[in-house]
Amino acid sequence: MKITDITIDVIRREVGGTGLESDLGRFGGEVTQGVLRAKTGQGIEGQCFIGDFRSGGRGLFDPILKVLKPELIGKDASAREWLWNRFGLLGARRGVTFPAWAPVDVALWDLAGKAAGIPVFRMLGAAGEEAGCTPPTRPATTHPKAGWRKDAI
Repeated sequence: MKITDITIDVIRREVGGTGLESDLGRFGGEVTQGVLRAKTGQGIEGQCFIGDFRSGGRGLFDPILKVLKPELIGKDASAREWLWNRFGLLGARRGVTFPAWAPVDVALWDLAGKAAGIPVFRMLGAAGEEAGCTPPTRPATTHPKAGWRKDAI
């Protein structure tokens, strides 16, 4: 199954203010993100969301489309390890960063899962589909209405 095209659907959206401030600035405002689509000749498409809610993904679009796309067109969609092995060289010589590479890797995994007809989490070795919800540490509050499971405390 060969990769025939990689596109990005650009999404501009307004992120509502959260009221949170940090040293990086206020959360909220307009953000540009994208949906990466890795397409094959068999009509199977792997997808991944690009960009976070603060800085968006615009800075990742060019490295994906100008560097990674030409590397992958015509390659087998299961060539994830080949791409991993190229990452050091593409980073050093072409400036590809992990945040640009990661959505391509996720889209290739999505392609593999769709081609195999099973969810990616199963391909990665998931033993079950349900897990109990417990906090990793004690809750900051012991108020009875805080919603913590009694056996997790």
